[in-house]
Amino acid sequence: MEDKRSPEEKMELVIRRTKENDATASRTRIMHAYRTAAELHKGVLRKDNKTPYIDHPVSVAEIVAENGGDQNMVIAALLHDTVEDTEYTLESLSVTFGQDVADIVDAVTHVEAIIPDSVTNDHQRRLIKDYIDGLSNAKLLDPSNPQSGKAIYLKLADRLHNMRTLDNCSKASQNKKASDTLQFFVPLAKLIGSKYFERELSELCFSYLQPDLYDEITSAYEETRSRNSRHVESFMVMLDMALRKAPVGQQPLFRKVSSGSCKCYQIRNLLGDTRPFNSTGSFPKSSIYLYEIVLEYQGADEYEMLPRFIDIYDSELRQNGISLRIDFNYPSRSVIAIDLRDRYFNRFLVILRPPAGNSEISDYASLFPPDASITEMPEKVITVYSKDGQPYQMAEGSTVLDFAFRIHPDLGCSAQSALIRRGDSSFQIIPDQDLGEIIISTPADVRSVISRPLQDGDHVLIIADSNDRGEPVYHARYEWFSYVKTPYATEKLSEFFKKMNPIDHEFEGVVSWDPVLSERFKKQNG
Repeated sequence: MEDKRSPEEKMELVIRRTKENDATASRTRIMHAYRTAAELHKGVLRKDNKTPYIDHPVSVAEIVAENGGDQNMVIAALLHDTVEDTEYTLESLSVTFGQDVADIVDAVTHVEAIIPDSVTNDHQRRLIKDYIDGLSNAKLLDPSNPQSGKAIYLKLADRLHNMRTLDNCSKASQNKKASDTLQFFVPLAKLIGSKYFERELSELCFSYLQPDLYDEITSAYEETRSRNSRHVESFMVMLDMALRKAPVGQQPLFRKVSSGSCKCYQIRNLLGDTRPFNSTGSFPKSSIYLYEIVLEYQGADEYEMLPRFIDIYDSELRQNGISLRIDFNYPSRSVIAIDLRDRYFNRFLVILRPPAGNSEISDYASLFPPDASITEMPEKVITVYSKDGQPYQMAEGSTVLDFAFRIHPDLGCSAQSALIRRGDSSFQIIPDQDLGEIIISTPADVRSVISRPLQDGDHVLIIADSNDRGEPVYHARYEWFSYVKTPYATEKLSEFFKKMNPIDHEFEGVVSWDPVLSERFKKQNG
């Protein structure tokens, strides 16, 4: 659908979202960047020869702001093409908007190189251009640039908007852009763990490279949804009643019901797997979500949303034949995705999220894990020490459970509590024939739950469960997803549940709800 909003209208949303993400954001500073970009690109049109070029950097800034970008990222987005396409210099940009912004723009600016006119062979010119593109990509990924992580995110936002606006380009140009995106930008999104970009970029490429199949699957999706409209209506009424029966103060806001936003998600899951789609142009109902329902929990944080919804499910939905699973492959770390299925095998995706203004729900908030190979370190990092005094750099806000997973996934899944000591001394542990080991503690040591946030300088001894053979006994529960704050711990917890619960191909990537997961695991593994 064509976006008919003016750049000025988009800027109002950009400013509002940036202020929600970054308490230091200034409307004056962001508008100064916008006016600078508008003046530098004045009179220039996009490739459709009708859209003012300024619409592109504003749209890129909107993508960045909507996904949690801070003020410097948004300003860099507004100015990201100025150094490459105008007379504006990095020096001028640095003086006006700061070195951090200049470093981001520098990283996304294409390497300047002119192919000599003497090279007339098309194949040779293409090889030289590919080499120059490779130099630009290497520049983007340069770990010596302190703003490399934010630059990668901006570059993905830039490519996403370009892919969204390919319709006015030639077929050859569309295929070239889509192929380049699949070759470099989709893997780049995977590298930094952004499923938001990985998902949409993949599907936009699919729509251009295989348009007939894309249209066929899209039509079949809509047909399947329409055929089951009566059951869908019954489910929606049942869910609405269940939500209304929740205690006052525990009810979520019935935020949004849609099919369009999850259509691409469905197609994403079908890539490379023809089992859910047949030649008659239809889907088994059990292979797709018919609708996406977004529930926004006012006054609730991430610790409270899932237990609140599970209470509603247990009291109202389970008895009506509704099954519940958690979908760990949903392309956002910022929400809780729940897979509901009625007795007629219709599936519905329920998204639980805090209020939209909460910056903690942004994709950017967890985009750069501190142990990734190419990353922007968190603004605040703490040092936490293991029981033997080994230091670990962790993002501020990491919990005991995050730390346990950082040491080893088995320790994370079997963690029960922790002993926390402030100071420079490591824990003294004495082997014991009956107890296995004895921990020599001090009066200052604090016994802590696994959800407790850690502080800089904490020495942490994870107390985990094991059997008489010294093998870990797992106690991981779904509630633990609200305890962990780092992408690494979330990923390892997801891997644990997927391995523990055998699942069929129709529900690949989702896990059955079971309140006693460790007992099931012990039974399955003897």
